[in-house]
Amino acid sequence: MNVIKFSHNWNQKLDHKLFTTIRRWTYQKETYYKSQVGSDYKVYLENQEYTIATLKNVEIFGYGDIPTGLLIIDTGINNLKEVHATFRKFGLTPGTRAMILTFERK
Repeated sequence: MNVIKFSHNWNQKLDHKLFTTIRRWTYQKETYYKSQVGSDYKVYLENQEYTIATLKNVEIFGYGDIPTGLLIIDTGINNLKEVHATFRKFGLTPGTRAMILTFERK
């Protein structure tokens, strides 16, 4: 089974029926994830299996084009400077592309 890893349960999103993850884009990742839509994933949190979820959707955006509300909800951080600082740690800045993966928890 496919695996997706999280270091934090930002905004307790992994406990919701539907949740997103915003990741840095590469062509290889886009090709892989788009081919896996409908597939189940073991979701790991801090290197421990947390839940099973189905990949429902893959969207590609310029990081600067992602709606502010989605960035806030995805992280649970309501200070926009802190939101951007968090995503910078993951290599996402206004000049980079991002993937938004949407999962449905089983």
